[in-house]
Amino acid sequence: MAAISKLGNGLSNLFALGLFLMPVISIFSSKAMVPLFILVLLGYAASNISAGTKWPSIWRPAYVGVILLMALATASSLWSIDRNLTVAAILPISALMAAGLVLVAGAPRMDASGYRLEKMILAGFAFALVVFLFESVTENWLTRTARGLDWEILINDFAGNFGTDPLLKNGTVILSLLYWPLAATLLRRGRWPAAIIAWTLLFYLAIDYSAETAALSLIVGAIISGLAAWRAKLVTGALAIIFAVGVLAAPIAADRLLAPINQSTVGKITQYPQIPFSIANRLLTWKFVETRIWERPWAGWGFRSSRAIPGGNEKFAIEIVNPETKSISRVLDFNIPLHPHNQWLQIWLELGVGGALIVALFGAGFIYRARRLNLSKSFAATLPGLITSVLIFASASFGAWQNWWIATVFLAIAFHRALASQGEARGK
Repeated sequence: MAAISKLGNGLSNLFALGLFLMPVISIFSSKAMVPLFILVLLGYAASNISAGTKWPSIWRPAYVGVILLMALATASSLWSIDRNLTVAAILPISALMAAGLVLVAGAPRMDASGYRLEKMILAGFAFALVVFLFESVTENWLTRTARGLDWEILINDFAGNFGTDPLLKNGTVILSLLYWPLAATLLRRGRWPAAIIAWTLLFYLAIDYSAETAALSLIVGAIISGLAAWRAKLVTGALAIIFAVGVLAAPIAADRLLAPINQSTVGKITQYPQIPFSIANRLLTWKFVETRIWERPWAGWGFRSSRAIPGGNEKFAIEIVNPETKSISRVLDFNIPLHPHNQWLQIWLELGVGGALIVALFGAGFIYRARRLNLSKSFAATLPGLITSVLIFASASFGAWQNWWIATVFLAIAFHRALASQGEARGK
């Protein structure tokens, strides 16, 4: 028994190690967040078993929401337009979401009496920023060297070769989420200049790597956190309402707001260099998705069927006129590039009104539940910032069922809770 307890205590260090590794690994591989999630979960489980404590329970309706959502996803295999896509994703997504809830529930127990987690996030984030800045000024030397890429990839954009920046873009996303527990830790220690410097460097990296959504999440998240420093419960409650309304009203809002959008208007929008092409491009994707939603609004097209939607693999053409040279360039892209890049529309598209109601009700309840957490001032202020960042990425970037994205969100929330518990244990 002593040996088992010693092994469990050793494995529990994996939780703290994951907090150090997450910022660094995120730079080079977003997909590595899934094995990192498993590593952290193993550390938590080992600590729980060695301590002989009961498994914690988070807000029970959250589990009910996951069960209902995945039950609907399973049922959708009966009418899915691609049953293989639907069936293949049900078990892994269910397991990942259930494990994520367990990890978030148990995170406050991890190292609640010491400074180990604080040291890990401070060291890991600082090291990650140094590495990322090095990549920025050396045209991603580490990435090119590790992947064996020639220098010509940086200067030859022929046939759609846009260099190595996209390989590191998701790193800014993950760091933007992990920034909020970092900022809370620094603010609790009275090191607000360091929090500002970290925000500034991260914002620079987001702009440098054309991660506009990450930059937006940092700006809006900082504003929301500032408001939450004044009234945390009020702001968190407002976010819950915004989430529910946003999910339920997504197709109606898209129908109204995107009515004037077509290839011609998007071509005119992209003439302005201040507007990234990806943003204008998604307007056409969202409009296409909205039209498909209304074809099957009640049941949807089937869980994870976005990439198989009729017409989704067809390409649209955008003609961009250079305002100076008057030259015309023609850009082609898919109506749905793998997923809609808006998770609220994706839920409606795949699972219909039933899926939207489940996500809106239980998701908003989960956010609203955060009002009841007993957090120190810095963590109570930054939690709404973290929630805001997640919502911004969900509404403009990633697919709802991307494993690395789900793992990243749960890890960021779990680490925020674990770090907050240290202050609670010390009475701060």
